[in-house]
Amino acid sequence: MKYAIIKNMSKQKSFTVIDKYYSQDSILAKDLDIDIAGEIKIWRLDYKPSSLTEAHECYKKCGAVLLNKDFVLSNNKTVSEETGPVRNRLLKRWRQGQLDNLTKTKDYIAYNHTERHMRTIAYQDVCENLSEIISLQKDLLPSIKIIAGDNQTEISTDNDEGTVVNLQVFSQSAEASSKQQHGAHSDRVDTTAVVTIENIGPHGELVFIDNYAQSCAALNLEQHEYFNENLIKILKLQPQAIRFRVHSTTAGSIVIVRTDKDIHFITSKKSADVFSNITTEQKYQLQNKSQILGRGIINMAFETEHCRKVDRISKEIESKYDFSEAHTDYKGFFAKLDQALRETGLEKETEEAVKSAIITRVSAHDLYS
Repeated sequence: MKYAIIKNMSKQKSFTVIDKYYSQDSILAKDLDIDIAGEIKIWRLDYKPSSLTEAHECYKKCGAVLLNKDFVLSNNKTVSEETGPVRNRLLKRWRQGQLDNLTKTKDYIAYNHTERHMRTIAYQDVCENLSEIISLQKDLLPSIKIIAGDNQTEISTDNDEGTVVNLQVFSQSAEASSKQQHGAHSDRVDTTAVVTIENIGPHGELVFIDNYAQSCAALNLEQHEYFNENLIKILKLQPQAIRFRVHSTTAGSIVIVRTDKDIHFITSKKSADVFSNITTEQKYQLQNKSQILGRGIINMAFETEHCRKVDRISKEIESKYDFSEAHTDYKGFFAKLDQALRETGLEKETEEAVKSAIITRVSAHDLYS
């Protein structure tokens, strides 16, 4: 069966001028978890919109926008008024140990050989036990539609990539170099609102790499495998071909990002980052027995109509082919997926979107199942 090409009308153009919204800076490559010496140029989002119209323009141009605590949403409430009660409720439940049975500890190497060291609360557990998060997401939806510029945007109910909670937890007895991290990936859902519960000390920032997929193609690299090695090769051979966009996550703020196109990761947070910067008051707020919540976010998933179309095609292909080895044999999975896509005969742009959707579904299942 032939499928019509699906064009993503919101697709970000490579190297859009973003100077109005981002400021340029240089940081050590190791602070981006890149294993090379010296500094890396970055673009840091520091623009603060004052209206939904301005937020939409920033998101349209950059694929990201930061809403600070005082930003006024479509219901005339500030971000702080919306996120504050939910954040306080979650922190109370954390201190009292009520989240312990909901969290799953993740320590493994993912499909592209990047690491996952964190705790997660899956979508189903959020729905069944954390109704305050679902209520907040419903309250945010009208604003998200305006910012995304798509009135067909809906709350995602994906079993694997629906709204989740990611926690980075540190023991007071851990070595200073022990770290928590969420390695490189893209998402199947295309619109994500990251609500920060807390982020103590440096790192734990959300980093997007513009033009990564195109750079891999130009150098004949498989973008879905060996991310770290690919990135080092690109930086050695074509350093001007990619761009690092950095987004800070601070307590109570919301970062809205387009997450299906460009690969992204969270800079790893070390135990020393937390315990060298935490205040006595914060320690009280974030302590659960001998554990400290160093970084916690709510990952709210939304989908545009384009995203849902890609999902429908990807699920139809998944129903026809056995990808059960995907969670244990990535090489075999990639080979079978490429074969399935060749046999299906998609247009190039559609094929790329569908391939990414299937791979990211597998990755999300590994992380949240």
